[in-house]
Amino acid sequence: KHITTPVVDIDNNTNWNELIDLLAKKDNDFETIIIDLVDHLIDMVRDDILGNYSISHESDLPHGKGWNLVKKPIYTILRKIVSLPYNIIFIGHSNNFSNVDKMGRETNYINSTLPEKTSNVIKGLVDCTLYTAIEKEETKDESGNRIITTHYKLYLNAVDDGIKMGSRALFAENIIDTNYSKFIELYTQANLTPATEIVIKKPEPKALKPLKKLPQDDIPQKKVKTTKDSTLD
Repeated sequence: KHITTPVVDIDNNTNWNELIDLLAKKDNDFETIIIDLVDHLIDMVRDDILGNYSISHESDLPHGKGWNLVKKPIYTILRKIVSLPYNIIFIGHSNNFSNVDKMGRETNYINSTLPEKTSNVIKGLVDCTLYTAIEKEETKDESGNRIITTHYKLYLNAVDDGIKMGSRALFAENIIDTNYSKFIELYTQANLTPATEIVIKKPEPKALKPLKKLPQDDIPQKKVKTTKDSTLD
């Protein structure tokens, strides 16, 4: 109810292609196209292709044919979208994931809910993969009542290894409030300024503690005499 821009609901692959062809004519004054959600777009194309071949899953066709049938239309539509003469914003969901390596070490991270291959294709087509998060701050008023304030944050640079994101540009700030004007200012600066001239605000590294002296360090070392080898005639 807060959206005031034109909205077009698409429910099948054919309508998507027709809309893309219409937008390509640029018979409008739009500057930006937002895909909300890209997850739904991928699912819609996939379901449409599977329905056309009367199968419920890609594996229903032998020798990987089902996967190829679905993959090609999805990648084609994504490339058509980013080739349009507009700014393109894909909105997607993320989730918490964990991975255990062969040594039993667990790694927790946040990543897109899209299939990995599809996610990698989109990352290769866009300039930035950003991450938004909700941060809550709890305070108390004069009567001791809890007050929870919600802040929406936008992560620009990949400063946290636990968040799978990144950008072709290097932003001068890592995290900002979700302010469009501020983002455009930093994005413009990042694209006009060489990366070597941008100073990134990073936390100061912790000082290394001096190594402890080991007991064997106090043991005097014995001098060892060496003699030349002799040979018998």
